[in-house]
Amino acid sequence: MRKFLVILDDSRECLNAMRFAAMRAAHTGGGVTILSVIPPDEFNHWIGVAEVMREEARERIHAHFEVFAKWMRDKQGIEPELAIREGDPVPQIISHVQSDPEIGVLVLGAGTPALW
Repeated sequence: MRKFLVILDDSRECLNAMRFAAMRAAHTGGGVTILSVIPPDEFNHWIGVAEVMREEARERIHAHFEVFAKWMRDKQGIEPELAIREGDPVPQIISHVQSDPEIGVLVLGAGTPALW
């Protein structure tokens, strides 16, 4: 099965990428993997504090994922899978693509920065 990989972040464009991936997967018999990468600089604190922050980040990711997953299940009949990695985003995305031979399409939302 060919999977569409979508990167979960806090951008508005992420929603469009999720919709596109779910619709394409539903129409082509594919699957959707949602990848979230936790940057390493979020945990430059004492060990105890870093562990709490890491767990809070994972909880936020799971909550965000569940919103998209419910929509995909209800509207497109797709059961997405969630992958969470820690580290620098680009190497982690590349590593994830290399680790899963079923990933055939990387879907990214692109936006323009706000003009001030």
